[in-house]
Amino acid sequence: RARPTPRPASGGEGTARLFLRVGKRHGVRPADLVGAIANEAGIAGDDIGDIDLYDTFSFVEVPAGMAQQVLNALKTANIRGHAPQATIARPADADTPTRPARFERPFKGKSRR
Repeated sequence: RARPTPRPASGGEGTARLFLRVGKRHGVRPADLVGAIANEAGIAGDDIGDIDLYDTFSFVEVPAGMAQQVLNALKTANIRGHAPQATIARPADADTPTRPARFERPFKGKSRR
């Protein structure tokens, strides 16, 4: 599986990149993330930018001016029964040695489908 490509904490002009601790293994789809953020934070779904969904975590871009509002709203939210524990994404540090990609190992459990 591909490793996530490091990106800056801000995806574009005026956007903030959020890290959520929910992903595909939790049954989460991009529409779930958009719905939860739009409903809980009270922002339009069109204001939500790129979504990168991985096995156990996700990245979501939101307008920078609304980032704290979204973080506060997601503190009490559940997405598919899981707390997203959202934080502002940190850029990869070039001086830090890379760790094994424990998040990207193949899932060996039974599928829920």
